[in-house]
Amino acid sequence: MPEVRVGPLLRHVGATDATVWVETDQPCRVEVLGHHADTFEVEGHHFALVCVAGLDPSREHPYAVHLDGQKAWPPDDYDFPPPRIRLMPQDGSLRLVFGSCRASAPHHPPYTHRHWWHPKGQGIDVLRAYGLRMRDQPSALWPDALMMLGDQLYADQVNDTIKDLVAEREVHADGPVEVLEDFEEYCIGYWDAWRDPVVRWMLSTLPSSMMFDDHEINDKWNTSQAWLAEKRRTDWYQTRIIGGLMAYWIYQHLGNMSPDELAEDTTFQRVQATRQGADAIRRRGMGLDHREGRRALRAPAVRQLGADPAAVRDARRRGLDRGGGRRGVGTTVHLAGGEGARRGQPRPLGVLPGQLPRLRGPGGRRRGGQAGAGAAPPTTTKLWQVVCSGLRKDTSAVESMVLRLGHTRVASAVGRTLRRTVAVDPPRLRWRAVTKPQFRNQIGTLEFAGGRMAVRIERATGGWRRPRLTPVIEQRLL
Repeated sequence: MPEVRVGPLLRHVGATDATVWVETDQPCRVEVLGHHADTFEVEGHHFALVCVAGLDPSREHPYAVHLDGQKAWPPDDYDFPPPRIRLMPQDGSLRLVFGSCRASAPHHPPYTHRHWWHPKGQGIDVLRAYGLRMRDQPSALWPDALMMLGDQLYADQVNDTIKDLVAEREVHADGPVEVLEDFEEYCIGYWDAWRDPVVRWMLSTLPSSMMFDDHEINDKWNTSQAWLAEKRRTDWYQTRIIGGLMAYWIYQHLGNMSPDELAEDTTFQRVQATRQGADAIRRRGMGLDHREGRRALRAPAVRQLGADPAAVRDARRRGLDRGGGRRGVGTTVHLAGGEGARRGQPRPLGVLPGQLPRLRGPGGRRRGGQAGAGAAPPTTTKLWQVVCSGLRKDTSAVESMVLRLGHTRVASAVGRTLRRTVAVDPPRLRWRAVTKPQFRNQIGTLEFAGGRMAVRIERATGGWRRPRLTPVIEQRLL
């Protein structure tokens, strides 16, 4: 009998439709709420994305996953509420939880220690802590969607579990060690990232959008043309990079698309027709291994300032782009400093979720000048930069010290001095820091209700057995 290996993950959710993603251990037909899809195969792994349509928006929809007609998930002795589909609210309200940078590791000591205390410590998994709180709440208090802004796994910093599983494999004799080396090892990495029972339940119940970032390949990936040329001269680089990009397309990007977008995606349609995905997905991945590929994958919402279609669709669908007739969120971007995001056409109000937890804004006056191909008029648009990372990536003592120093007036003055020594234009926006940076595992919530908008950042506190979420930033934006 086939079994669910990874998932189920509730991905796209619209007004009356949804998609559910699964990986199974053998070929089969996957059924959810009377809708089905046959698995497709990629290098011995089997995946399916079930499109569920015609859902009643007035109620929740508990679901089970059937494989070849037999119930496979959830198990009969499940310790959590049944997975369910909750459609997007139609009253203009939205509760979006977001964060980035989640290193997978067992959730017990020494891995739950602070990194300065133990070299293997990553702190308490705040995504898991959020799921524990959800489990004990009525569903009316749950967020509407989850946005994971990059680094869903750390391919260049694997944990002990993955090291043990791949210890007997040798992909390349002279390749890097203690990294994910090919598609098979990336599949193990995603399995490990999403297998915790609490996180698994949360991802089966909360619709998620996912964005690519550097650690899903390497923190130096495509930082320069010279770096790329050097790596391409090795005999191991292509296997690793194509394996990582293939895995990204399957485990992350595929679920970002709506059923209508899936119907128009030529790669997905080719995979569905042949039930074999390796060649089509490999060609798709090879097209992204270049300098612009990193930009396209890493900052899709920045590309709404010039617009990359690959992952910004979900931001629009989840209600993150509410410009035009009402004031709302202008763009969502994953970045540490936000410099690139400051050059776009701002909405009446903008919010930029990103990496390091702090608030900057309201962004004062945008200076006139070039924005893309044309000139933009001066404006006093308010722009907030809301940044939150990591979900589980505790900083070392040295990293925290350097980051704190980087947010001081002294560092700003040094930066301005250095800028004047090179041909760099002055910033187009003036920023005002509203909060001090935070350096603990934490998660953000952005809420719209009744014409108002606010953000809350919560960090993980307490012991690893009974973690709590404690607010460290609460700010009304509108």
